[in-house]
Amino acid sequence: MLKTSLKVLKKIEEQGYKAYIVGGFVRDYILGIESLDVDIATNATPQKLLEIFEDSALPKEEYGAVTLYMKNNRFEITTFRKEIRYINHRKPVEIEYIDDLLEDLQRRDFKMNTLCMNKDGEIIDLLNGRNDIDNKVINT
Repeated sequence: MLKTSLKVLKKIEEQGYKAYIVGGFVRDYILGIESLDVDIATNATPQKLLEIFEDSALPKEEYGAVTLYMKNNRFEITTFRKEIRYINHRKPVEIEYIDDLLEDLQRRDFKMNTLCMNKDGEIIDLLNGRNDIDNKVINT
């Protein structure tokens, strides 16, 4: 799964965009847990992602998400965004696309889920989420 995920990142970056594996897959990778749930964050818009990947679909355009199936694997690719307005303080109903990975990460649920992996398989930890994993704590 990791090898295919890194290929997805490289394909997005070949088109001039930034892309990172984010969240639970990276957390589980660090913990040595096999995961099939890969989320990718990018500054490419959903429309650009549909152009890059023929096998992609746009099930949640209002959230900036594109679903991609590659080699029998499912990827959710989400455009960097900030959430402007919510229903019940949880479900975003208004978003704005942005070009800033750090700002996108700051909206995520748990600090450990802000961990990223780049196309070279290197872990990026802008918000010190690795510390939470190492210390077995959960910070929102």
